[in-house]
Amino acid sequence: MKGATASCAVLLAIGLFAGGMANAQKPSGDSHGTSVEGGGMPDLARGKLAAEAGHDAEAESNFLPLAKRGYVEAQLALARVYARQQTQQSMQEAIHWFRVAAEKVPLQAEVPLARLLLQQDQASQIAEAQRLFTKAWDERQDPEALAGLIELYVQYPGYDSGKRLPSLVASAEKLDLPVSNGALISWYRNTREMPGHDERLLAMCRKSLNLAPTCYVDLIRDMRARNDQQGMRQMVAAAMSQFGQGLLPIDTAASVARALVAAPDGSLDVSESDVAVSDLPETDAEDLAPTGAGPRPIALGAAHACAEDPVGVAQLVPTVGAVAGTSNAQTASNGAPGASAGGPAPSPPPGNAPGAKAPPSPETNAQPDLANQVLAKLVAGSTEARVEAAGVVVRFPFLAPDFDVEPALQAGIKQGLPDATLYLGELYLHGNRATRDPRKALQLLQRAADEPATRLDAQYYIGRLYQFGYLDEVDPQQAIDHLLYAARRGYVSADSALARLYASGKGICPNHVNAYVFAQLGARDGADAIRTLAGQLSGVLTPQQHQEAQRILHQEEAMRQQLPEPGFAEAALPTP
Repeated sequence: MKGATASCAVLLAIGLFAGGMANAQKPSGDSHGTSVEGGGMPDLARGKLAAEAGHDAEAESNFLPLAKRGYVEAQLALARVYARQQTQQSMQEAIHWFRVAAEKVPLQAEVPLARLLLQQDQASQIAEAQRLFTKAWDERQDPEALAGLIELYVQYPGYDSGKRLPSLVASAEKLDLPVSNGALISWYRNTREMPGHDERLLAMCRKSLNLAPTCYVDLIRDMRARNDQQGMRQMVAAAMSQFGQGLLPIDTAASVARALVAAPDGSLDVSESDVAVSDLPETDAEDLAPTGAGPRPIALGAAHACAEDPVGVAQLVPTVGAVAGTSNAQTASNGAPGASAGGPAPSPPPGNAPGAKAPPSPETNAQPDLANQVLAKLVAGSTEARVEAAGVVVRFPFLAPDFDVEPALQAGIKQGLPDATLYLGELYLHGNRATRDPRKALQLLQRAADEPATRLDAQYYIGRLYQFGYLDEVDPQQAIDHLLYAARRGYVSADSALARLYASGKGICPNHVNAYVFAQLGARDGADAIRTLAGQLSGVLTPQQHQEAQRILHQEEAMRQQLPEPGFAEAALPTP
C-alpha cells in the first residue's frame, strides 16, 4: 500500500481540466450554451480563465451561480476547482457537484467522481468508486477507469474479490497510454518486493519520464544507490528545466529535493518519511544518517517487569506470557499515562533553541548541494512552492540554512494550504529551525488530521508526540491509537514506531510479541534499524511466542485488506 495515497492524488490531477468549456447561455435541454447576458454576470469563459490562472475564488464566483441554475458545464468546472483544493470541505463540495452533473452527463462525471470517492476513508464511498470504475471500464473500456481500478486494488486489496488485478495490469501494459502507464508505475512502485518489479518500475520510468514526473524520484533513488553522481546532476537539471516550464508539479520538485538527501533504504514519499522527533536514539529516521558502524541496537524492555498491562494491550493484540490484559474499564481506572504506566516517563529532550542536525554522512551518497539547488527554485516561487520547500527543510533541517521556514508556513496557512498546517505542526514538534512548542504542534497536527491530503502524516506525528511525552508525560494509549490508524492505512513508519514502543517499554509494559509483529511489518519497507530490531526480537522470543507472533501477524495482514469501516484502526485484531 506504500505511496497509494500520493498515487491517488496524481490520478485525481490527471484530466481535472481536460476538455474545453464553452461560455454558458440560459439552459435549454442539455444545459449547454455560449454566454450569459448582462455585464458583470457570471460567465463560464471568465471562470475558465480564472481557474487556469489558479484564481479559485474568482472561478468559483463565476461557476457557482451557473451551477445552481442547472448549467452542467458549470457544475463540472466547479467540481474540478473544488477537487484540486484538497481540503475536507472542498472535497465534499466537489463530490456533490460531480454527483449532480453525473445525472445528465455520466460519461464526463462518473470517473472523476470515482477518483474523489477513492480518497475518502469510508467503505461505502470506496465501494461506490469501485462500481463506477468497473462500469466505465467494462462497458466502454475507459483507460482512466482502468487506472482507477488498479489504484483501488493496490490500495485496498480486499476489494479485489474477483482477483482481477493481474488481468487489469496486463490490459494496462497493452494499452501503453499515459494514464494507464501512470497506474502501472504506481503498481510497480508499491510492489517492488515482487520479482522483477523494481526493474520494471525503472524501465517504465525511463520511458515515461515526461509523462510521469514522479519518476524523477525513483530514478534519483536508483542513481544514489549506484553512486551515479553525473546521472544525478543530469536528472536534477532535467527536472528543474521541466519545473521552469510548469511541467513538473511543485510537490514533485520537493520530493526530488527530499530524495537527494533521504536515507537510500528509507521511504521516499512525503507521506511515509520517518523523522526523529526527539533526541532519543532512533537510527532508522530518514534524516539521521548511518554512522558507518551500523544501526545501533534498540534497548529491549524487560517483559517480566510488569505485573499487569495498564494500557490495554490485549485490546490491540492477544498478550503472551507474563503480560496480562485488562478491560477498557480497568484501563480507564488504573492506566493513567506517565510514571505509573509501567515505569517513569522519559523527559522531553533538552534544547528548545533552534538548531540543525548534521548532514548525512558520505556513505549515503547524499547530495545536499543538489537538493539546495532545487530548494532555491522553490523558495523563489509562489507561496505554495515556498511551503513545499519549507516542508523539506523541516524534515531535513541542515538544508537551505538561510531560508526562514516559519513565516513561509504561516503565509501558507493564511492561503488555506493544508501542507502548511502539517509542516508548521512538525516544525514546532521537532524544535529545529524554530522553538519547540508541543502544544502548538498538537493543535496544528489535529487540524491537519482533519484534511484528507495530510491526515496520515498528521496521525503519525500526533502518535509520536504522545509516544515521547512532549506534553510532560507519555500517553501510550493515545500513541497507539494514532500510530495504529496510520499503520493500518499503509504508513510503514508507524509500524516501526509501534515496534519500538512495545520493545522499549517507555510508559508501557514491554511486549516483545507485539513488538516483533510490528517490526516485521515495518521492516518490509523500513530502514536498517527496524530490520535490526526485528532480528533482536526474534532472538528473545520462545518457540511458542514465535508461533503466536506469526498468527497475530497473519491476522493483522488480513485485517489490513478489509474494508475501512469506522473504527477500523482501533478495532481489536480478529481471533481464530
